[in-house]
Amino acid sequence: MNWDHSSPTLVNVTFSANKADIEGGGMKNFETSNPTLTNVTFSGNIALYSGGGMSNENYCSPTLTNVTFFNNRAIGATGVGGGVDNHYYSSPVIRNTILWSNAPDQVFNELDSTPLITYSDIQGGSAGVGNIASNPNLLAPANNGGFTLMHALRFDSPAIDAGDPANCPLTDQRSYFRPADGDSVPGARCDMGAFEFAARAPFLFLPLILR
Repeated sequence: MNWDHSSPTLVNVTFSANKADIEGGGMKNFETSNPTLTNVTFSGNIALYSGGGMSNENYCSPTLTNVTFFNNRAIGATGVGGGVDNHYYSSPVIRNTILWSNAPDQVFNELDSTPLITYSDIQGGSAGVGNIASNPNLLAPANNGGFTLMHALRFDSPAIDAGDPANCPLTDQRSYFRPADGDSVPGARCDMGAFEFAARAPFLFLPLILR
């Protein structure tokens, strides 16, 4: 939980199979907490009331870049925000992000919360520049390189080369290089989500041994 002006920077992290009795199964941001998340996966987290993946409450507006929310749930009878719940003037910036198969919904906004969502794949659709609403064809969580489990994009994913050309991290969650040319259109462009399809692994510098 990030509480009262707590704004950490999180890079290359996975939140998986966590459970909250009330809000924020993966992450709870409260009281003007504005973390920055880049290349982060929220998978299979559960909250009883709201924010299965993430809950933002009371002037909390995190910045999410290339984040994947998949199969997170708010399980109560009146649960909302399976992926992300924004409550009471909480308006995150969400770009290059995938929100899919979260239940009962992907993003729930209440009490003057107006997130800015661009170049993202949102199940059910979302207004905003570059957004799509097509199944991202995510594979099951696996060790795809790097140090964390994450969802890879299948070869036919519409999220490939669909991210914001002006906002692309240098690497993905595995520390593989972005952008990579992963579709049939010439030219490399950032993918949506934490995984970059067809990306190159980082260079390995081995010590030189002289004999």
